[in-house]
Amino acid sequence: MFKRTRRTVKRLIRFVIVGLCLLTSALLVVLVVPWHLTPHVQSDQVYATWMSEHLDPATRLVDVGMLGAHDAFAANMGLFSPLDPAAMASGYTHALLAPPLGWLAKGFMIRQSNTQVADATTLLQRGIRYFDIRLSRDEAWSITHNYLAPESVTTIFEALADFLHEHPGEVLILDFQWVFDLAADDSFADAATFEALLVLLDETGLMPFVVPAATTDLSTVTYGEIVAKTGGSAVVLLAKTGDHGVFFNRSMHIRSTWYNTDNYDELWNQILIEATIIEGDPVAMDRFRVMQAVKTLQLSESGILNSLSSWSLINRARLLNARLAEQDALCDTLDALPILMLDFADSNKGEALDRFMACIIERAS
Repeated sequence: MFKRTRRTVKRLIRFVIVGLCLLTSALLVVLVVPWHLTPHVQSDQVYATWMSEHLDPATRLVDVGMLGAHDAFAANMGLFSPLDPAAMASGYTHALLAPPLGWLAKGFMIRQSNTQVADATTLLQRGIRYFDIRLSRDEAWSITHNYLAPESVTTIFEALADFLHEHPGEVLILDFQWVFDLAADDSFADAATFEALLVLLDETGLMPFVVPAATTDLSTVTYGEIVAKTGGSAVVLLAKTGDHGVFFNRSMHIRSTWYNTDNYDELWNQILIEATIIEGDPVAMDRFRVMQAVKTLQLSESGILNSLSSWSLINRARLLNARLAEQDALCDTLDALPILMLDFADSNKGEALDRFMACIIERAS
């Protein structure tokens, strides 16, 4: 009897140990695995020349409907992406990434931070013309997002320049929402940072397309006038500075409200409220107006559970975009909020991308 009890206890202990090992392994997978594991339904349409083919030259640039990519160009973010020293030094260091155990949470952070899967050329071919960009400078320039620096900026800017050379009449809006610089005070960009950025834009071939802010009134300038200023395609630069005659100051020239929710109904309701407010505000109507149609991870018990059940931000965006494309009022909402900024901007699940572009082209024609 005693021996039988001992064997039972041993089996129970082994069962508990195996169970704990399996649970630990599952938790490590959830924390460490960076892949979004999301099927990508791609459009078979190419929208590389939609502006030059469809836009009325008399349309004000701030009224042009277009797709935007949230946190653009960070598609290569991965488990081996280096930490961004400039962003970390800025004081925005995330506790989950802090040494010595930060690597454990890196995969989870990547899955909840990676907003796009396509490279620059693919996004351009799919019709995206507004790019929300986070830059960082240490020894070189890189894209940055959530304290990771996944990719060099040089090849991205060169791809943009190549596209503009090959497609006259297309206009890009590069919105440098955050710029970090390890050499600057508090690691936030200063005048020297933006001077260095202008050098980079010149070296990568983008400067000939840049619209001069000092001689351009964005509240009145038309699409036709913008492309005439540069003799073909054009680039509008937005940043938190207005000291160089090249960058348009974000605080004066763009309205972009962050809705900070992971609930679809709440997101859509806030978009409709924002559209109503803007339609009654002449100052807002003279700016770029961005519809931030993105969900945000909520650091609450329910928010974290939702992030785990949906696995990745990319997967949530795929479902969100498909649902948003079914909204009958979406096309009308573009009158107040013409820049439709998305995560996973080139996803065509539910024909989302094609339906968005159909709205945009219909408004332009």
